Amino acid sequence: MKGTPKPIPRAIAERLQQAQQAATAVSKGSRNNFANYDYASAEEIIGHVRPLFSDHGLGVFRLGWEPVRWLCTADGDAQHKVKIWFQITAVGSMESWTASVTWPVVVSKGRPEDKAEASALTDATKYWLLGILLLPRADVEMDSRDESEQLPVGNSRRTPERAEGYGRI
Repeated sequence: MKGTPKPIPRAIAERLQQAQQAATAVSKGSRNNFANYDYASAEEIIGHVRPLFSDHGLGVFRLGWEPVRWLCTADGDAQHKVKIWFQITAVGSMESWTASVTWPVVVSKGRPEDKAEASALTDATKYWLLGILLLPRADVEMDSRDESEQLPVGNSRRTPERAEGYGRI
């Protein structure tokens, strides 16, 4: 975020804090079979947070978005991003707070620019909602793993023979 963000109005801050206290983890009900991992879809997250906002007198709106482009690669290819604005309103007081987020538009084989932009809008909304409510993750695999083995900073569990891009040593 560039510049100094505007302070959150008191009525919104108080209600957000109450919603954060009431928040529970979003379970991962979707699966990416190609990459072999579970995740919480945008639909699951929106369905989970909508009652939190509503129960605490908050209205949340995606106000709009615009494409943002700039050159960032060494060969001069354009990096595409989209900037999205959200607004939270305290129902009754009509105080509001606007925030924005910039998200990459990842065009790839099988994902043309229009689909990539729609994915960027969905992903940005999902992660903004998770962040504004500070939702804990429901990650059984990560939460139950043994982290008693401490590695030195900068070290990795990957050995050269298992690292991508390396031949067998």
